[in-house]
Amino acid sequence: LKVSGENIGWDLFRAAIASVADYALIPLQDLFSLGAEARFNNPGTAQGNWSWRYRPEQLAALMSESADYIRNQLALYRR
Repeated sequence: LKVSGENIGWDLFRAAIASVADYALIPLQDLFSLGAEARFNNPGTAQGNWSWRYRPEQLAALMSESADYIRNQLALYRR
C-alpha cells in the first residue's frame, strides 16, 4: 500500500477509494481511528454484537477536521 501504517484506518480508506471496485465502503470506526472497543461483531460471541453507535460529536469532529481531505481524495479517484 506504500504507507507508513501509523494510521491504518486512513490507509485503508485511501486503498479502498483508489481501487477499481464499483463501491467502496468505509466503516466510521476506521475514519474515527477507533480501536477494538468500537467493533460491530465479535465472532463466537452471542451477546453484545452490533451495539456500537457513533456519537454526534464524533461525526461533527470528523467533518470539521477531515472533510476537505476526504473530498479531495474522492475527487482524485473520481468517486
